[in-house]
Amino acid sequence: MMKLRPTSLSKSVYFIMKNYKMFLIPLGILFLTSASSLHSQILKNAEQTSLSARIPIGLSWWTPADDDWRQSLAGIAGVRAGIELFPVKVGLTPENGIIRLYGRALVNWRIGAGSKSTYSALFNEFGIQAGLFARLNITRQHGIYAGAGPLWAVELHSFKPKYGEKKTMTQRGTAIFCTVGYNFQLKDKLSLFLEFDYEHFITEGLVNVIVPAAGITLGL
Repeated sequence: MMKLRPTSLSKSVYFIMKNYKMFLIPLGILFLTSASSLHSQILKNAEQTSLSARIPIGLSWWTPADDDWRQSLAGIAGVRAGIELFPVKVGLTPENGIIRLYGRALVNWRIGAGSKSTYSALFNEFGIQAGLFARLNITRQHGIYAGAGPLWAVELHSFKPKYGEKKTMTQRGTAIFCTVGYNFQLKDKLSLFLEFDYEHFITEGLVNVIVPAAGITLGL
């Protein structure tokens, strides 16, 4: 029967397995040193700013998302204004790729009219929305963003059927909104935005809407 001779590699592996404890401390020191060096490099390259605020102001057009409402109600226009609060940020790449989380609150007013083929109507909605947003700065000028949150609204309907008296109705409800948008930075404290909202009402009887909007954002 042949007797196998241990090779230099097998001797090394056997030595490491037998004396593994003596390697733990040097490996731990190497790991901590490397992590500390990486952390210092991240902080060195990071871009940091203090709390900042912006004021978005825009105009919108809207349309009902449901076919039944779309046949009897047409959106005309809307106005919106609010505030965006940006907390302290730390970005790993100052020039691009920075993702920022921020909060936004908006107040909006929209007006619509009934279709002449059904009945004469006037629609007004006053809403307040508050949500959490994330913005990705592709470059210093171009950015995209998305967000979601709750919305509270009051709808005022004034309508007159073809054969009947004029009626007025008020409804209150809660919705969930989702927003996606594009931001173009003109100056340090001035930018343009284009965005699309979808508002889905949890309260029955209120109008789910799709809202394209455009406007300017002013930095404070």
